[in-house]
Amino acid sequence: MTGLDDSTLRRHIAAAVEAAHPVTAARAALLAAFVRAEGDCALHALDMDSLALMEFCIALELSIGVALTPEDVQDAQSLGGVVATVLARS
Repeated sequence: MTGLDDSTLRRHIAAAVEAAHPVTAARAALLAAFVRAEGDCALHALDMDSLALMEFCIALELSIGVALTPEDVQDAQSLGGVVATVLARS
């Protein structure tokens, strides 16, 4: 998917996180702030294990068509970093 704007991409990323890993109330608040562009969300705050990280990558690729590896996501260190990585590749 090309031509993604920041707001749309943030919604897709948050949905991919939710699809990959159960979201607690605290994580939901972090994701909501991220979607509203009121803050970033460090990956460690999401507490995703390696399987959840892989599921996140798959869910994101299915929704936006940009392939990321778990290593790409870890290198990004935050969901804001994932936004930057996706925008650089699309």
